[in-house]
Amino acid sequence: MPKAAGVVPVTLNIKIPQGATFIERYFFLTEDDQPMPYLETSTVLCQVRAYPADVSAQVVANANVTVKPTTGEIEVFYPVTETVKLTEPPDGCGYYRDIRIIYDDNSEDCIVTGRVMPIPEVSRV
Repeated sequence: MPKAAGVVPVTLNIKIPQGATFIERYFFLTEDDQPMPYLETSTVLCQVRAYPADVSAQVVANANVTVKPTTGEIEVFYPVTETVKLTEPPDGCGYYRDIRIIYDDNSEDCIVTGRVMPIPEVSRV
């Protein structure tokens, strides 16, 4: 199955406020701006991990993911209950986030990896 062989992962540096909702949108498209094939039968996960930035690291928070196969749009929604789990790590480097598309033949693409810096909550009114 041809998948995202030619797609280069995008590295992002994003700040996520603790105790707030946060939404990201991505478009997973071919070079011809068409939706990547096999999205309709795939499972998409978005996980925030502690260092190191690979699958061996502890999952600190999860995001809810919605996929629109007809447009290739992937919406990542961080609920309040997940963002409050993020605290400033002792080394100050933040967390790492990956979005994995797992296909029905158990192959996968990791289309986005990036550093997530939580914004510590100072006070609430």
